[in-house]
Amino acid sequence: MSKIINPGWISPSTFLTYIPSTKDAVLRRGFDHAKLTAEELASLLNVKLICAFAPPSNEDQRNLGRNQRLLNISNKFMVTKDLKTTLESGFRSAILIDDVFTTGATLYSASQVLKDAGASHVFCANFSRTF
Repeated sequence: MSKIINPGWISPSTFLTYIPSTKDAVLRRGFDHAKLTAEELASLLNVKLICAFAPPSNEDQRNLGRNQRLLNISNKFMVTKDLKTTLESGFRSAILIDDVFTTGATLYSASQVLKDAGASHVFCANFSRTF
């Protein structure tokens, strides 16, 4: 049985979401690793889990530099009805999960979209960091 964790900054109005993998990545792997991790983390933190973004259709970012990544990801996040419903229900703080932090372009763009949609705070976490 998993132990519920509360680091102190999680309120009843906190929800967790993630950057979904592209459809090609899910087909290649057979699963969405960000979604699976987000499900487990939401259970551990005892917070609402939603899919706030439609799967992106952007170019694979693995071989792009910082400026190319920012251009590639900008305006690519389409919010879901689930995000709108969650925000209308009074949830305001978001925990945003992404797989790899390289330049921060994905987390930056997705955080801006969450804030523009009505989130008051966005906390970001990722699986790993590249250098």
